[in-house]
Amino acid sequence: MSESKRIAVAHPNLRDKGGGEGVCMTILETLQKKHDVTLLTLTHPDFEEVNNYYNTNVDTSNVNVKTMGTLAPYVHEKSGERMHVLKNSMASRLVNKRSNYFDLIIGTFNEFTCSTRSIQYIHLPQFRRWMGHDESSHNNSIYKIYDRLCKEISGFDYENIRSHTLLANSEWTANVTDQAYGVKPEVVYPPVDTSEFISTKWNERENGFVTVGRVVPGKNILRSIEIVKRLNERGHDTHLHVVGPPLDKSYAKQVTRKAKQTEGVHIEGEVSRKRLVELISTHKYGIHGMDHEHFGMAVGELAAGGTIPFVPNGGGQREIVHEREELLYESADEAVEKIDHVLSDPELRRELRDQLGDIEERFGRKRFKRTIRETVEQTLR
Repeated sequence: MSESKRIAVAHPNLRDKGGGEGVCMTILETLQKKHDVTLLTLTHPDFEEVNNYYNTNVDTSNVNVKTMGTLAPYVHEKSGERMHVLKNSMASRLVNKRSNYFDLIIGTFNEFTCSTRSIQYIHLPQFRRWMGHDESSHNNSIYKIYDRLCKEISGFDYENIRSHTLLANSEWTANVTDQAYGVKPEVVYPPVDTSEFISTKWNERENGFVTVGRVVPGKNILRSIEIVKRLNERGHDTHLHVVGPPLDKSYAKQVTRKAKQTEGVHIEGEVSRKRLVELISTHKYGIHGMDHEHFGMAVGELAAGGTIPFVPNGGGQREIVHEREELLYESADEAVEKIDHVLSDPELRRELRDQLGDIEERFGRKRFKRTIRETVEQTLR
Protein backbone atom coordinates (compact mmCIF):
# COMPACT_ATOMS: atom_id res chain seq x y z
CA MET A 1 0.00 0.00 0.00
CA SER A 2 1.50 3.32 -1.06
CA GLU A 3 1.55 6.45 1.07
CA SER A 4 -0.75 9.38 0.40
CA LYS A 5 -0.04 11.02 -2.96
CA ARG A 6 -1.10 14.17 -4.76
CA ILE A 7 -3.67 13.02 -7.30
CA ALA A 8 -5.59 15.15 -9.78
CA VAL A 9 -8.86 13.91 -11.24
CA ALA A 10 -9.56 15.81 -14.46
CA HIS A 11 -13.04 16.32 -15.90
CA PRO A 12 -14.13 19.44 -17.83
CA ASN A 13 -17.67 19.75 -16.53
CA LEU A 14 -19.60 17.87 -13.84
CA ARG A 15 -22.81 19.76 -14.62
CA ASP A 16 -23.62 17.63 -17.68
CA LYS A 17 -24.84 14.76 -15.48
CA GLY A 18 -24.08 11.88 -17.81
CA GLY A 19 -22.26 8.58 -17.36
CA GLY A 20 -18.81 10.17 -17.53
CA GLU A 21 -19.69 12.51 -14.69
CA GLY A 22 -20.83 9.52 -12.63
CA VAL A 23 -17.46 7.87 -13.19
CA CYS A 24 -15.63 11.03 -12.10
CA MET A 25 -17.70 11.46 -8.93
CA THR A 26 -17.23 7.83 -7.92
CA ILE A 27 -13.45 8.06 -8.41
CA LEU A 28 -13.33 11.23 -6.29
CA GLU A 29 -15.33 9.46 -3.59
CA THR A 30 -13.04 6.41 -3.77
CA LEU A 31 -9.76 8.30 -3.36
CA GLN A 32 -10.66 11.35 -1.24
CA LYS A 33 -9.74 9.89 2.16
CA LYS A 34 -6.57 8.08 1.13
CA HIS A 35 -4.90 10.73 -1.05
CA ASP A 36 -4.58 14.49 -1.48
CA VAL A 37 -7.14 14.84 -4.27
CA THR A 38 -7.75 17.81 -6.56
CA LEU A 39 -10.47 18.10 -9.19
CA LEU A 40 -9.25 19.88 -12.34
CA THR A 41 -12.24 21.28 -14.22
CA LEU A 42 -13.56 24.13 -16.34
CA THR A 43 -16.70 24.79 -14.30
CA HIS A 44 -17.01 24.77 -10.53
CA PRO A 45 -19.55 22.06 -9.60
CA ASP A 46 -22.33 22.29 -7.06
CA PHE A 47 -21.25 19.22 -5.11
CA GLU A 48 -24.44 19.03 -3.08
CA GLU A 49 -26.50 18.87 -6.24
CA VAL A 50 -24.19 16.43 -8.05
CA ASN A 51 -23.83 14.18 -4.98
CA ASN A 52 -27.60 13.97 -4.74
CA TYR A 53 -27.87 13.19 -8.44
CA TYR A 54 -25.34 10.32 -8.34
CA ASN A 55 -25.91 9.18 -4.76
CA THR A 56 -22.24 9.85 -3.98
CA ASN A 57 -20.53 11.47 -1.01
CA VAL A 58 -17.71 13.63 -2.35
CA ASP A 59 -16.62 15.83 0.56
CA THR A 60 -15.38 19.31 -0.32
CA SER A 61 -13.19 19.25 2.80
CA ASN A 62 -11.30 16.34 1.22
CA VAL A 63 -11.31 17.41 -2.45
CA ASN A 64 -9.73 20.61 -3.73
CA VAL A 65 -11.25 22.20 -6.84
CA LYS A 66 -9.12 24.03 -9.38
CA THR A 67 -10.82 25.63 -12.36
CA MET A 68 -8.44 25.83 -15.31
CA GLY A 69 -7.72 28.91 -17.37
CA THR A 70 -10.09 31.69 -18.45
CA LEU A 71 -10.61 31.18 -22.18
CA ALA A 72 -11.53 27.48 -21.95
CA PRO A 73 -14.30 28.00 -19.36
CA TYR A 74 -15.65 30.89 -21.46
CA VAL A 75 -15.72 28.79 -24.64
CA HIS A 76 -17.36 25.96 -22.73
CA GLU A 77 -20.04 28.22 -21.28
CA LYS A 78 -20.89 29.88 -24.61
CA SER A 79 -20.78 26.85 -26.92
CA GLY A 80 -23.21 24.56 -25.07
CA GLU A 81 -23.29 21.13 -26.73
CA ARG A 82 -21.21 22.34 -29.70
CA MET A 83 -17.44 22.41 -30.29
CA HIS A 84 -16.87 19.32 -28.15
CA VAL A 85 -13.44 18.51 -29.61
CA LEU A 86 -12.20 22.08 -29.16
CA LYS A 87 -13.30 22.19 -25.53
CA ASN A 88 -11.66 18.87 -24.71
CA SER A 89 -8.52 19.88 -26.59
CA MET A 90 -8.28 23.00 -24.45
CA ALA A 91 -8.93 20.98 -21.31
CA SER A 92 -6.26 18.45 -22.34
CA ARG A 93 -3.68 21.20 -22.74
CA LEU A 94 -4.56 22.76 -19.41
CA VAL A 95 -4.42 19.43 -17.58
CA ASN A 96 -1.01 18.64 -19.05
CA LYS A 97 0.23 22.11 -18.12
CA ARG A 98 -0.54 21.33 -14.47
CA SER A 99 0.54 17.69 -14.52
CA ASN A 100 3.96 18.24 -12.88
CA TYR A 101 2.27 19.41 -9.69
CA PHE A 102 0.84 15.94 -9.12
CA ASP A 103 2.08 12.39 -8.61
CA LEU A 104 -0.74 11.05 -10.77
CA ILE A 105 -3.39 12.43 -13.11
CA ILE A 106 -6.64 10.52 -13.57
CA GLY A 107 -8.57 11.71 -16.60
CA THR A 108 -12.23 10.75 -16.86
CA PHE A 109 -12.88 12.57 -20.14
CA ASN A 110 -11.10 10.22 -22.59
CA GLU A 111 -7.49 10.20 -23.78
CA PHE A 112 -5.03 13.10 -23.57
CA THR A 113 -1.31 13.80 -23.76
CA CYS A 114 0.29 13.97 -20.30
CA SER A 115 3.86 14.47 -19.12
CA THR A 116 3.40 12.68 -15.80
CA ARG A 117 1.94 9.31 -14.83
CA SER A 118 -1.72 9.07 -15.70
CA ILE A 119 -4.74 6.79 -15.77
CA GLN A 120 -7.05 7.70 -18.63
CA TYR A 121 -10.64 6.46 -18.56
CA ILE A 122 -11.97 6.30 -22.10
CA HIS A 123 -15.68 6.51 -22.89
CA LEU A 124 -14.88 6.91 -26.60
CA PRO A 125 -11.45 7.93 -27.97
CA GLN A 126 -12.05 11.61 -28.65
CA PHE A 127 -9.14 12.25 -31.02
CA ARG A 128 -9.41 9.09 -33.15
CA ARG A 129 -10.50 10.97 -36.26
CA TRP A 130 -7.06 12.56 -36.41
CA MET A 131 -5.75 9.10 -37.28
CA GLY A 132 -8.53 8.44 -39.82
CA HIS A 133 -10.48 6.08 -37.56
CA ASP A 134 -13.76 7.98 -37.38
CA GLU A 135 -16.41 7.42 -40.03
CA SER A 136 -17.84 10.87 -39.28
CA SER A 137 -14.59 12.61 -40.31
CA HIS A 138 -15.20 15.56 -42.59
CA ASN A 139 -13.50 16.40 -45.87
CA ASN A 140 -14.74 19.98 -45.69
CA SER A 141 -11.79 22.40 -45.59
CA ILE A 142 -13.29 24.31 -42.64
CA TYR A 143 -13.45 21.14 -40.58
CA LYS A 144 -9.88 20.32 -41.56
CA ILE A 145 -8.77 23.71 -40.28
CA TYR A 146 -10.83 23.18 -37.11
CA ASP A 147 -9.24 19.76 -36.56
CA ARG A 148 -5.75 21.10 -37.18
CA LEU A 149 -6.37 23.88 -34.65
CA CYS A 150 -7.73 21.46 -32.04
CA LYS A 151 -4.82 19.08 -32.54
CA GLU A 152 -2.31 21.90 -32.08
CA ILE A 153 -4.08 23.19 -28.97
CA SER A 154 -4.26 19.77 -27.32
CA GLY A 155 -0.55 19.04 -27.78
CA PHE A 156 -1.60 15.66 -29.17
CA ASP A 157 1.14 13.00 -29.01
CA TYR A 158 0.15 9.55 -30.29
CA GLU A 159 3.02 7.67 -28.63
CA ASN A 160 2.56 9.51 -25.36
CA ILE A 161 -1.08 8.46 -25.11
CA ARG A 162 -0.15 4.84 -25.81
CA SER A 163 2.32 4.88 -22.91
CA HIS A 164 -0.23 5.59 -20.16
CA THR A 165 -2.60 3.32 -18.24
CA LEU A 166 -5.74 3.23 -20.37
CA LEU A 167 -9.11 1.99 -19.14
CA ALA A 168 -12.27 1.61 -21.23
CA ASN A 169 -15.92 1.55 -20.26
CA SER A 170 -16.80 -1.45 -22.47
CA GLU A 171 -15.33 -4.08 -24.76
CA TRP A 172 -16.71 -2.09 -27.67
CA THR A 173 -14.86 1.06 -26.60
CA ALA A 174 -11.70 -0.95 -25.91
CA ASN A 175 -11.79 -2.30 -29.47
CA VAL A 176 -12.35 1.18 -30.94
CA THR A 177 -9.39 2.45 -28.90
CA ASP A 178 -7.25 -0.44 -30.08
CA GLN A 179 -8.07 0.40 -33.71
CA ALA A 180 -7.08 4.03 -33.14
CA TYR A 181 -3.96 3.65 -30.99
CA GLY A 182 -2.83 0.07 -31.42
CA VAL A 183 -3.22 -0.67 -27.71
CA LYS A 184 -6.24 -2.22 -26.04
CA PRO A 185 -7.28 -0.74 -22.68
CA GLU A 186 -8.39 -2.83 -19.74
CA VAL A 187 -12.18 -2.89 -19.56
CA VAL A 188 -13.50 -1.46 -16.30
CA TYR A 189 -17.25 -1.15 -16.54
CA PRO A 190 -18.63 2.10 -15.04
CA PRO A 191 -20.18 2.06 -11.55
CA VAL A 192 -23.90 1.35 -11.65
CA ASP A 193 -25.54 2.30 -8.36
CA THR A 194 -27.76 -0.63 -7.40
CA SER A 195 -28.09 0.17 -3.69
CA GLU A 196 -31.51 1.84 -3.62
CA PHE A 197 -33.53 -0.13 -6.14
CA ILE A 198 -36.52 -1.99 -4.79
CA SER A 199 -37.23 -5.60 -5.79
CA THR A 200 -40.81 -4.98 -6.79
CA LYS A 201 -42.67 -8.09 -7.90
CA TRP A 202 -43.30 -8.24 -11.63
CA ASN A 203 -47.09 -8.37 -11.34
CA GLU A 204 -47.02 -5.26 -9.11
CA ARG A 205 -45.14 -3.14 -11.66
CA GLU A 206 -46.77 -0.79 -14.16
CA ASN A 207 -46.93 -2.00 -17.75
CA GLY A 208 -44.90 0.97 -18.94
CA PHE A 209 -41.47 2.13 -20.10
CA VAL A 210 -38.86 4.44 -18.59
CA THR A 211 -36.14 6.16 -20.62
CA VAL A 212 -33.31 7.95 -18.80
CA GLY A 213 -30.74 10.38 -20.18
CA ARG A 214 -29.95 13.92 -21.18
CA VAL A 215 -32.56 15.37 -23.51
CA VAL A 216 -30.35 15.88 -26.55
CA PRO A 217 -30.79 14.75 -30.19
CA GLY A 218 -28.30 11.89 -29.87
CA LYS A 219 -30.54 10.14 -27.35
CA ASN A 220 -33.30 9.76 -30.00
CA ILE A 221 -36.12 10.39 -27.54
CA LEU A 222 -38.52 11.27 -30.35
CA ARG A 223 -38.00 7.78 -31.76
CA SER A 224 -38.63 6.19 -28.37
CA ILE A 225 -41.91 8.08 -28.09
CA GLU A 226 -42.89 6.89 -31.57
CA ILE A 227 -42.08 3.27 -30.65
CA VAL A 228 -44.31 3.36 -27.56
CA LYS A 229 -47.07 5.08 -29.54
CA ARG A 230 -47.04 2.29 -32.15
CA LEU A 231 -47.07 -0.39 -29.43
CA ASN A 232 -50.24 1.15 -28.06
CA GLU A 233 -51.70 1.13 -31.57
CA ARG A 234 -51.05 -2.62 -31.61
CA GLY A 235 -53.18 -3.03 -28.51
CA HIS A 236 -50.61 -2.90 -25.72
CA ASP A 237 -51.80 -0.71 -22.85
CA THR A 238 -48.48 0.94 -22.06
CA HIS A 239 -46.89 4.35 -21.48
CA LEU A 240 -43.53 6.12 -21.28
CA HIS A 241 -41.74 8.28 -18.70
CA VAL A 242 -38.97 10.51 -20.12
CA VAL A 243 -36.40 11.27 -17.41
CA GLY A 244 -33.43 13.60 -17.80
CA PRO A 245 -32.21 17.20 -17.89
CA PRO A 246 -33.23 19.19 -21.02
CA LEU A 247 -29.72 20.22 -22.06
CA ASP A 248 -30.65 20.97 -25.68
CA LYS A 249 -33.49 23.48 -25.38
CA SER A 250 -34.58 23.26 -29.02
CA TYR A 251 -34.73 19.47 -28.97
CA ALA A 252 -36.46 19.49 -25.58
CA LYS A 253 -39.23 21.64 -27.10
CA GLN A 254 -39.69 19.09 -29.90
CA VAL A 255 -39.88 16.28 -27.34
CA THR A 256 -42.43 18.18 -25.24
CA ARG A 257 -44.53 18.95 -28.32
CA LYS A 258 -44.57 15.31 -29.45
CA ALA A 259 -45.36 14.15 -25.91
CA LYS A 260 -48.42 16.40 -25.80
CA GLN A 261 -49.58 14.87 -29.08
CA THR A 262 -49.04 11.29 -27.85
CA GLU A 263 -51.20 9.63 -25.23
CA GLY A 264 -49.35 8.15 -22.26
CA VAL A 265 -46.07 10.06 -22.55
CA HIS A 266 -44.93 11.81 -19.37
CA ILE A 267 -42.06 14.32 -19.41
CA GLU A 268 -40.43 14.02 -15.98
CA GLY A 269 -37.43 16.28 -16.62
CA GLU A 270 -34.51 16.17 -14.20
CA VAL A 271 -35.72 14.33 -11.12
CA SER A 272 -34.35 13.50 -7.67
CA ARG A 273 -32.54 10.22 -7.13
CA LYS A 274 -35.50 9.06 -5.04
CA ARG A 275 -37.94 9.72 -7.89
CA LEU A 276 -35.67 8.01 -10.45
CA VAL A 277 -35.41 4.89 -8.28
CA GLU A 278 -39.18 4.91 -7.76
CA LEU A 279 -39.93 5.14 -11.50
CA ILE A 280 -37.53 2.37 -12.49
CA SER A 281 -38.49 0.08 -9.61
CA THR A 282 -42.21 0.30 -10.39
CA HIS A 283 -42.13 -0.25 -14.18
CA LYS A 284 -41.63 -3.37 -16.25
CA TYR A 285 -39.65 -2.04 -19.20
CA GLY A 286 -36.92 0.38 -20.16
CA ILE A 287 -35.98 1.80 -23.54
CA HIS A 288 -32.77 3.53 -24.58
CA GLY A 289 -32.35 5.51 -27.78
CA MET A 290 -28.69 6.35 -28.42
CA ASP A 291 -27.55 4.28 -31.39
CA HIS A 292 -23.90 3.81 -30.43
CA GLU A 293 -23.89 4.39 -26.69
CA HIS A 294 -20.35 3.79 -25.48
CA PHE A 295 -21.61 1.98 -22.37
CA GLY A 296 -24.93 3.28 -21.09
CA MET A 297 -25.13 3.90 -17.34
CA ALA A 298 -28.85 4.48 -17.77
CA VAL A 299 -29.24 1.02 -19.32
CA GLY A 300 -27.37 -0.50 -16.39
CA GLU A 301 -29.66 1.25 -13.94
CA LEU A 302 -32.77 0.18 -15.84
CA ALA A 303 -31.61 -3.43 -15.60
CA ALA A 304 -30.52 -3.06 -11.97
CA GLY A 305 -33.98 -1.76 -11.12
CA GLY A 306 -35.62 -4.89 -12.50
CA THR A 307 -36.88 -3.62 -15.85
CA ILE A 308 -36.32 -5.35 -19.18
CA PRO A 309 -34.44 -2.72 -21.23
CA PHE A 310 -34.52 -2.51 -25.03
CA VAL A 311 -31.48 -0.87 -26.63
CA PRO A 312 -30.09 -0.03 -30.07
CA ASN A 313 -27.87 -2.69 -31.60
CA GLY A 314 -24.62 -0.73 -31.33
CA GLY A 315 -21.95 0.28 -28.82
CA GLY A 316 -21.25 -1.08 -25.36
CA GLN A 317 -24.89 -1.17 -24.24
CA ARG A 318 -25.20 -4.53 -26.01
CA GLU A 319 -22.92 -6.01 -23.35
CA ILE A 320 -25.26 -4.95 -20.53
CA VAL A 321 -28.14 -6.98 -21.97
CA HIS A 322 -25.89 -9.99 -22.76
CA GLU A 323 -26.31 -9.20 -26.47
CA ARG A 324 -29.75 -10.80 -26.42
CA GLU A 325 -31.20 -10.38 -29.90
CA GLU A 326 -34.70 -9.98 -28.47
CA LEU A 327 -33.58 -6.72 -26.78
CA LEU A 328 -31.57 -5.16 -29.62
CA TYR A 329 -33.04 -3.04 -32.42
CA GLU A 330 -31.74 -1.23 -35.51
CA SER A 331 -34.79 0.91 -36.27
CA ALA A 332 -38.17 1.94 -34.90
CA ASP A 333 -39.85 -0.72 -37.03
CA GLU A 334 -37.61 -3.46 -35.65
CA ALA A 335 -38.04 -2.17 -32.09
CA VAL A 336 -41.82 -2.35 -32.37
CA GLU A 337 -41.67 -5.92 -33.69
CA LYS A 338 -39.25 -7.17 -31.03
CA ILE A 339 -40.90 -5.40 -28.11
CA ASP A 340 -44.31 -6.62 -29.28
CA HIS A 341 -42.92 -10.17 -29.20
CA VAL A 342 -41.50 -9.82 -25.67
CA LEU A 343 -44.65 -8.17 -24.33
CA SER A 344 -46.67 -11.08 -25.72
CA ASP A 345 -44.51 -13.91 -24.31
CA PRO A 346 -44.54 -14.36 -20.47
CA GLU A 347 -42.02 -17.22 -20.56
CA LEU A 348 -39.50 -15.17 -22.57
CA ARG A 349 -39.93 -12.25 -20.17
CA ARG A 350 -39.16 -14.51 -17.22
CA GLU A 351 -36.03 -15.83 -18.95
CA LEU A 352 -34.79 -12.33 -19.77
CA ARG A 353 -35.37 -11.07 -16.22
CA ASP A 354 -33.43 -13.99 -14.78
CA GLN A 355 -30.45 -13.39 -17.07
CA LEU A 356 -30.36 -9.67 -16.31
CA GLY A 357 -30.19 -10.30 -12.56
CA ASP A 358 -26.36 -10.11 -12.46
CA ILE A 359 -25.99 -6.31 -12.66
CA GLU A 360 -24.42 -5.87 -9.21
CA GLU A 361 -21.84 -8.56 -9.87
CA ARG A 362 -20.81 -7.20 -13.30
CA PHE A 363 -21.36 -3.46 -12.90
CA GLY A 364 -21.76 -2.62 -9.19
CA ARG A 365 -19.95 0.20 -7.42
CA LYS A 366 -17.97 -1.97 -5.01
CA ARG A 367 -16.33 -3.74 -7.96
CA PHE A 368 -15.54 -0.41 -9.64
CA LYS A 369 -14.04 1.18 -6.52
CA ARG A 370 -11.92 -1.88 -5.78
CA THR A 371 -10.54 -1.90 -9.33
CA ILE A 372 -9.78 1.84 -9.26
CA ARG A 373 -7.93 1.53 -5.94
CA GLU A 374 -5.88 -1.38 -7.26
CA THR A 375 -5.09 0.42 -10.53
CA VAL A 376 -4.00 3.57 -8.69
CA GLU A 377 -1.71 1.59 -6.39
CA GLN A 378 -0.15 -0.27 -9.33
CA THR A 379 0.38 2.93 -11.32
CA LEU A 380 2.03 4.70 -8.38
CA ARG A 381 4.60 1.95 -7.80
